[in-house]
Amino acid sequence: MKGYKGFDNKMQGRNDFQYEVGKTYTMDDNIEVCKSGFHFCTELKNVFEYYKIYNKNVYCEIEEHGNILNDGKKSCTNNIHIKKLCDGVIEGVYFKEGKLHREDGPAIEYANGDKLCYKEGKRHREHGPAIENADGNKYWYKEGKRHREYGAAI
Repeated sequence: MKGYKGFDNKMQGRNDFQYEVGKTYTMDDNIEVCKSGFHFCTELKNVFEYYKIYNKNVYCEIEEHGNILNDGKKSCTNNIHIKKLCDGVIEGVYFKEGKLHREDGPAIEYANGDKLCYKEGKRHREHGPAIENADGNKYWYKEGKRHREYGAAI
């Protein structure tokens, strides 16, 4: 089964377990969602609930080859293969080498109208707000830091 997994910027999970692209990991212990096992999501959008998009996290495509338990959004297995860093457009989200990235528009556009611009995993937009919310709020960022040359960054 194909799925997606988020990591911190060091390719570690929440329990500081170190992962590498191209490797397979197996455990003999009993698996239980949110307690033990290798966790992943079958839909990319669900990964963002556990590894937020604004934390410079890294996202990978995975394959599972073992037992699976699922709670609706999150799954866990006893055998996981870290296939590759997310790259290109996946489910409408733009990636480059596992990080949110798009140079010619928002990396993510939500159904509610929110637009988020990222470059190499950092909030960034050269000539305009990096975040445009549907409610009209706009936020300027450059290289992940609030920034605006003329006027307030919010």
